[in-house]
Amino acid sequence: MTSKRKKELGPLVNELMEEYNIPTKKDFERLNERITELENLLKQIALAASYTNVKGFGDKKPGKKVTAAEMVFNIVKKEKKPVNFKILKEKSGFDDKKLRNIIFRLHSTGQIKRVERGCYLPVEKSEE
Repeated sequence: MTSKRKKELGPLVNELMEEYNIPTKKDFERLNERITELENLLKQIALAASYTNVKGFGDKKPGKKVTAAEMVFNIVKKEKKPVNFKILKEKSGFDDKKLRNIIFRLHSTGQIKRVERGCYLPVEKSEE
């Protein structure tokens, strides 16, 4: 008998929620995902603004746009100890796939080296 009552109340509850614009759990989850995306974008903008002139990537003129690879390289370069993937993800705000591609590219071009799995250091000029 209780399942029949639930079936009768379901459409009524949905109608009331729509009429009074009451958010659902799904609405809050979507909102939380969007806030996380916006926070990551803000991190990336702040990071790009702090790196206007980057050494090690050719001649950059002040005010030029900074690439994602340059931002990641600067994070690795500024740290005194090896930087792991988690730190790079937190500081850059990039998603996993983009960050992995950037790390692969930096490693294959010889700008960073792997100290151990998931830990990176910049390559010094004498090592090349």
